[in-house]
Amino acid sequence: RTRRWRRCLASAAPGSIPPKSKPPASGPGAEEERAPMSLFRSQMAATRRIQEMTGSENWKEAIRLLRAHPHPNIYMYVAAICVCGRARSHRPALELHREIVEGRAPVPIRANVVSFNATLSACERAAAADSAAALFRDMERHLVRPDVISYNALISAFAKAGRMEEALATLELLLASPNASPTIVSFNSAINACARRGEWARALELLAEADRRKLGATVVTYSAVISACEKGRKWEFAVRVLRLMRRRGVAPNVVTFSAAISACEKSGEWEAALKVLAEMEAAGVAPNVVAYSAVISALEKKGMWERALELLDAMRSRGVAPNKFTFSAAISACEKTGQWARAEQLFLDMKEANIEADVVCYSALISAYGKSGLVNRAIEKLNEMWVAGLEPNVVSYSACITACEKAGQIEKAFELVEEMKAVNVEPNLISYNALISACARVADWERAVSVLKMLRESRHHPDIFSFNAVISACSKCGQWETAVDLLNEMREALIEPDIISLSGCAIACIKGEKDDLATAFLDEMVRMGMAPHPSLIRALGYVET
Repeated sequence: RTRRWRRCLASAAPGSIPPKSKPPASGPGAEEERAPMSLFRSQMAATRRIQEMTGSENWKEAIRLLRAHPHPNIYMYVAAICVCGRARSHRPALELHREIVEGRAPVPIRANVVSFNATLSACERAAAADSAAALFRDMERHLVRPDVISYNALISAFAKAGRMEEALATLELLLASPNASPTIVSFNSAINACARRGEWARALELLAEADRRKLGATVVTYSAVISACEKGRKWEFAVRVLRLMRRRGVAPNVVTFSAAISACEKSGEWEAALKVLAEMEAAGVAPNVVAYSAVISALEKKGMWERALELLDAMRSRGVAPNKFTFSAAISACEKTGQWARAEQLFLDMKEANIEADVVCYSALISAYGKSGLVNRAIEKLNEMWVAGLEPNVVSYSACITACEKAGQIEKAFELVEEMKAVNVEPNLISYNALISACARVADWERAVSVLKMLRESRHHPDIFSFNAVISACSKCGQWETAVDLLNEMREALIEPDIISLSGCAIACIKGEKDDLATAFLDEMVRMGMAPHPSLIRALGYVET
């Protein structure tokens, strides 16, 4: 151990190494020769004390210990920089590094690759990519040759900062360097950079290159590649990589399986998600809340609320506590199928578990109420959000407007739109369509047309549902001219009319005693392969020509 300290000190301050020969026990010069060894032991003891500093704020104590020593050496500085790095306080680490390279330390100390790497690591932990890049460039100016640790720290810093191209460029520099050879850690960091951007193809290329170099891909490598496929919504490749690593004898862990399940969930592949979950359990890897939540979310996307609730019960029975994401997915599964009572019970279960509901949970429950026309319950939850310190978003308000539409409470729907504007929540297409549908339900064609005008003037564009709802309002009142104008406007906007659009216009024409025009719309429906409602055919005495 003493020999290692001597080698480090040799690179720090020439002439500061105590002689290897045993100093005389007594006689002339004994005190002078014992002094360097005493200093060396003092520096070692101070270094150990600095290294023992842990915790987010103990970097200050580490620096205090460094400052308290009259003759700090390079090891003491490196130890203090490492403590700063562990606390993700890269700025104090950089300041200590500058003291060394600018000659401001109490005694002359020369920076070496160890001190540069410690500072690079501190920047990497804090995702301070610019500082890490500047340090890396400074190594050449101080005649310090970067090693693989230097390159890996810079690649990881770029990856954590979301700067994929620079991470990959640094890996290319490492591959071309005659003085350093890449390790699997180098590729892991580069693949992580690709994963953050969902660049699944480049992640797969890097895995192939690591295999070609026989670097020995680890579970970290494969997990990062699967994560890239997940973010790139390539669930097939995620599952293939999972199979590949198992064939190569690399055991997936909970992170690997969870990433593969999430990849299936993002693509709505609930069957594949359930299959990977079963493989996870068969491999003896206990699913965590992330894995369960992803499968429940996949089931939610398909409206399979019963299967979602079964899985929720299963995870609870296995001692895995659901979190707010799990509950959100389960509530949303019930909401999609109008199971408002189940959604409400899940919301209560969530509160009993001391899990604070967020905007997503509230919005899902409000939407469940909305689909069943439970206006009072929906608005009650909307008000409860404000009390809980949450700001309802456009989804929350749109769900309430839908509840008003289902219940035919048009005035309340308009009040909610005004409230949205008052709290700076901009109505979206769903909000406007729900409001138009509310007008259509009570046959208020004039207000339906005015809302369509508001929609046109917003940054959103009417869709087929917007036009159909206004045409429906017009058809109930026999406003055939307005209905036909709206149909023409649809065509100009390159929106293909459907059977609802054409039937609405035909009904409006019948009520407006424009049977010839209504018949023309029926002819168009037949030509397009649509099946007009029998009552419409009977009303005109229509015979196909």
